[in-house]
Amino acid sequence: MAISGFQDFMYPFLQILKDGKEHRLKDLYKELAVYFKLMEEEIEETLQLENKLC
Repeated sequence: MAISGFQDFMYPFLQILKDGKEHRLKDLYKELAVYFKLMEEEIEETLQLENKLC
């Protein structure tokens, strides 16, 4: 499932954060990947893009 845009992404992201606890970015990625039912290839592609941006 592709994430179509910022607004589709923001709601589940905020739902994860609403518990008020600190979250590691790596854990957020995993939870969001599950939520969006991303395939392994999509996850790897996203992580590679992030590494290029950092």
